[in-house]
Amino acid sequence: MDAYWDFPTVQTSYGNLVYDRTVPEFIIVGFGYAGEKLDFGTLRQWELSPVPVDKPTGESGHAAEFLEAIEQEIIPFVERTYRVDPGFRVMAGSSLGGLFTLYAMYTKPGLFQGYIAVSPAAREHHEWLLGYEDAFARSGQPLKARLYLSAAEDEWPMFRAAIERFHERLAGRRYPGFVFQYRLVDGMRHAGTKAEGYVRGMQFVFLPQAPETGPMSEDHPY
Repeated sequence: MDAYWDFPTVQTSYGNLVYDRTVPEFIIVGFGYAGEKLDFGTLRQWELSPVPVDKPTGESGHAAEFLEAIEQEIIPFVERTYRVDPGFRVMAGSSLGGLFTLYAMYTKPGLFQGYIAVSPAAREHHEWLLGYEDAFARSGQPLKARLYLSAAEDEWPMFRAAIERFHERLAGRRYPGFVFQYRLVDGMRHAGTKAEGYVRGMQFVFLPQAPETGPMSEDHPY
């Protein structure tokens, strides 16, 4: 999500992790908008929010349509155009993009196998996410996936508290095949946690496919 901001961070980190052989080679697909001098704040509220946020005027709350477009249009395009493994897809996002990532995990379980939610906006709409998660748990659906979740130590206090409440909820679930990791990034504010969040997130979700794990061996090229 939010490739107009985050694509360079993810791409640079990808190169470093591939060099270290802690992730496999993969294709990065960034979601953005066409045009110049765009209001990214308004545009992203339209499609990344599962429920109306800030402005209940139709300018937000369209995540369902966006997720459908990803499933029906974007994924088929990528998979018929590039050399990919359709058996393992990862979704990643920060803030409102992190909320959308979690929404996708509960709405279309199985569409992706890995999720990276960096400082997700769990506080939106009176912590709507907690109710959505509870409804999913009560449905009895399987959730076989890997999730990396993070928050920043110096986030807005109420924003961080909502993420931590969601983390506590996850820790109490026992979904077979669901593995998650939570990290509080010390000394960082909201946007500053992206670099570490994406790096650690990619390492975690791709761990089963990593060419190497653990400390480097002596014969690794410099």
